[in-house]
Formats: sequence, C-alpha cells, structure tokens
Amino acid sequence: MADFPSLEPAFTMQPMISGNIKSESTFSPALNGEFVGQGNDYIHVDPDGKHLRLNAHGVIK
Repeated sequence: MADFPSLEPAFTMQPMISGNIKSESTFSPALNGEFVGQGNDYIHVDPDGKHLRLNAHGVIK
C-alpha cells in the first residue's frame, strides 16, 4: 500500500454564521461590519488540475 494515495489536512475552516468582522488597520479598503448572512462556498479546480480555488460568498452589513 506504499503507492496508495493519501490526503493530508491543509487547513481547518470554522463556519462563520454571525458576529462582527473588522479589517486590520493596515488593510485597504477598511472593513468594519456585522456578518448577517451566510452564502455559498465552492471549490473549483483549474483546467490544468494544478490549483484549487475557493470562492466564498457572505453578507456583511
């Protein structure tokens, strides 16, 4: 089974269903708001199969 493919965890996600979000002081554009809605998250594979892209949507008021 040495040649059997395996997966290694890359990151841990924590669902954000409510709360506030504020950008760091050095980040532009500045953001200071309340997370009021959850959206959809999609992972897309590039056509060459070398990269994955996370497309996440949410609502901030």
